[in-house]
Amino acid sequence: MSAETVFYVSGAVLVVAALGLSAWGLRHEETFPNKAALRVGTVLFLALVAVVATFSVVNARDEQEHREEEQAAEKAEEAGGEAAETIKFTVAAGSDLVYEQDSVTAKAGPAKIELDNRSEVGHDVSIEEGGDELGKTEIVSASLTSTTLDLKPGKYVFFCSVPGHREAGMEGTLTIK
Repeated sequence: MSAETVFYVSGAVLVVAALGLSAWGLRHEETFPNKAALRVGTVLFLALVAVVATFSVVNARDEQEHREEEQAAEKAEEAGGEAAETIKFTVAAGSDLVYEQDSVTAKAGPAKIELDNRSEVGHDVSIEEGGDELGKTEIVSASLTSTTLDLKPGKYVFFCSVPGHREAGMEGTLTIK
């Protein structure tokens, strides 16, 4: 079940529970609320609110990352239509846990990060600086994918974010000058 589905289901249960509790209270004013029902109701509402709030925070982070990628793409268009540079990463067919590159150098500014994964195993390229992920491509197998980032001069780490792949050595250094 996707996180979005959990959000909508939790929200719907929260609304139905609130309406049901209101109806029950209106019909049984003299005995409402009893202590046990109040405790159960409070725990249920807190749990549902926590799920909905958690999803909202996670979704907001995803939206922010998407917005930053769009802004980098807009900067690239303003700089001349395409990204100033395409930084290519390749996984050869039969090379399940190895990029062909272990170090890459590129120019600062808007850049298209491109992954040509010829392997049947799913991979992506994630760019990280000081432990902070700046962006990543989609996970693909036997396919191409790309994303756009605005990179400043410095040293970055690129790696595959599929669980276990980085630990198996699927990473390298990206130097931006």
